[in-house]
Amino acid sequence: MKTASLGRQRGAVLLAMLAVLVLGGMWYLVSRLSAASGDFTAATRMRNALVLNQAKQALINRFGTSSVRDGHIRAVLQTRSSTPIPVGNLP
Repeated sequence: MKTASLGRQRGAVLLAMLAVLVLGGMWYLVSRLSAASGDFTAATRMRNALVLNQAKQALINRFGTSSVRDGHIRAVLQTRSSTPIPVGNLP
């Protein structure tokens, strides 16, 4: 009778140890995936910032020169839109 009870206790301990190992492995996996996702997000934001900065510089170079007159800017903007676009002073 004692040996049967002892065998069941060992089985319960093995199941508990297995559950602890599985939970620990899942926690490690999720934490690594979360860290990798954060790195990917940071890289994407950095690339977006570089592309937006490049576009900003291109716009400044295109419309920020003194040779481009206000009327030319208005004409360029109106050819791409059906409604008139008010153009003011650039900051």
